[in-house]
Amino acid sequence: MVARKYAFSRPIEPDDLLQEAYARALDSRACPSHVDVVKFLAEAMRSIAHGEAEKVEHKVTLVPIANTGGPYDADSIKDEADDAETRMIAAQRAERCIATHAAVIAVFDDDPTAQLVLEGMMEEMTTEEMR
Repeated sequence: MVARKYAFSRPIEPDDLLQEAYARALDSRACPSHVDVVKFLAEAMRSIAHGEAEKVEHKVTLVPIANTGGPYDADSIKDEADDAETRMIAAQRAERCIATHAAVIAVFDDDPTAQLVLEGMMEEMTTEEMR
């Protein structure tokens, strides 16, 4: 009777609920001496039924995606990002460019106008933009 009450509209059968309450009472739960055994089993059934309802409530529903007929599957799309070696080579090139830039500018330390013209040329500015 109690198992039917707690199993009503829950995803567990009354017999399974009662069996699970017996199993837990014998295995992992301890009935305090001041609590009636029937009440203890009823509360265990209530707790189990609630837990089963929570599982259903929080269950993620997986929906299959229809095949759109595209030439690529998700696992065959190439990653366009550079690999680690390519990134390291690019970083080394950038460091060399910065060092070369600084060395060329240092040649004209005594001539600020030449430095500005050189900076403009390195930035690919037109003569109109540099004036």
